[in-house]
Amino acid sequence: MKARLELTVIGWLLGVLGKADPVAAKRGLEAIEGYLGRDEALLEEGLIRFRGGNWAARYLAGANAHRLYGRDRGLALDTLRAAALDGDRRVREGAAWGYSHLLAERFDEVYPLFQALVRDPEERVRRAAVVALVPVIRGEDGARAEAALLLLEPLLTDGSFGVRKYIGPKVFSTMAERHPDLYMKHAASWAEREEELVRWHVAEGLAGTPPNHLDVALELLRGLARDERVGVRRGVMRALRELKYKAPERVDEEMERWAREGLGEVAELVKAFRPSACRLRSRSRPPRRPWP
Repeated sequence: MKARLELTVIGWLLGVLGKADPVAAKRGLEAIEGYLGRDEALLEEGLIRFRGGNWAARYLAGANAHRLYGRDRGLALDTLRAAALDGDRRVREGAAWGYSHLLAERFDEVYPLFQALVRDPEERVRRAAVVALVPVIRGEDGARAEAALLLLEPLLTDGSFGVRKYIGPKVFSTMAERHPDLYMKHAASWAEREEELVRWHVAEGLAGTPPNHLDVALELLRGLARDERVGVRRGVMRALRELKYKAPERVDEEMERWAREGLGEVAELVKAFRPSACRLRSRSRPPRRPWP
């Protein structure tokens, strides 16, 4: 009786939060998550009830489904998938958040599950799996980060917008920033492939390179810059501009070398860029909790 009353009150609150402004919705959902997290039975009943509610209820279900994986694996995975396929972007971000927790908490156990998720026929499910990798890659465990990075191998040629925009600019750049030696090893191999999209991902990822690995990154970018395809060149330019913000003199010095080697067009554009004039948006910033 008490549980039903509690869920009724929470359901009413979710109805209010679904119409609230973003700040109020975020705070309210965090408070409800904390309350539900204290009682697995209440959480399980809540997930079943809230899966069909408004966006706030569906977000809550997706973002917290991982908590039930040990108790009811089927319910947890069904809830995560439903949220990942949801028509509301906020609910889909909740699913990515839930998947990321699941991977962080049960990495070895759910790794085969993620191998299947990145091959899922639904683009939104694949995107949720990709987004979920970022917190693991940002962690201190290099072995786990590398294993997470390798999950992306089947997606390097995935042309879906929601998937491709996240791999190079987000996941790869984060890997380059946090585990540069490991990223450079795989980037060197991927840079030898012929597919334009794969090479674009590699170039975008190099934007996250820390200054102490700049020489390796510039050498890889020099090879990629010889590819005149628009996508590859665009990725190279973005990476060079980001690196120039970190080490302007070193990048300008490298551009002098490029100009002598027939890459003058790229070199002149990069040399003309003034990093002090504006700060480019970082593509390797640690991910914040998804909306709300």
